[in-house]
Amino acid sequence: MIRVTSYIDKLIRDTFPGAGLNIMGLAELVSKETSRYPVTIQSRDKVAIDDRFDGLIYHRVISNSNTINEDYNYGLRIAIQNNVVLRTFLIYKVEKGESFKYALRNIFPGTMKLSGFEYINVTPGAFNEDHEAIMREEFVNVSYHKHRLPWNVVSFDNNFEFVLCKHDCLQNI
Repeated sequence: MIRVTSYIDKLIRDTFPGAGLNIMGLAELVSKETSRYPVTIQSRDKVAIDDRFDGLIYHRVISNSNTINEDYNYGLRIAIQNNVVLRTFLIYKVEKGESFKYALRNIFPGTMKLSGFEYINVTPGAFNEDHEAIMREEFVNVSYHKHRLPWNVVSFDNNFEFVLCKHDCLQNI
């Protein structure tokens, strides 16, 4: 999913140039003693609100399941369709306005073309605006005043369905 989220992050940068966004990429939750927080998959950097930026964006895989897609079977090779729910987190300064979260949500394409994939279909899922629940889930032990007053916090899911390519797939990924 790193290639997919990198493509999405580039789309965000291109759509909102100069928006002051700290785009962290794909992350996962880690726990350390009494705290829990997201870290990036590739560099293991801690994802955190940074006052030097106007917003923070990162993604997490919420679930992944597989099904057989007979349309893309090839000879003895069975095509496996991956069904991934990717949650995007947007934490942004209140001054950016309420419409910013909708503008960001709407840039996700219905389909994507990337080398190494037969296809990638994207359908929108749930949109979560429960600021408190998101912060409790993602950032345990973060000061309430650090995030509550100056920041809006939302998350939204997108469902990705994709089949990896038939030939030379590992060389193209």
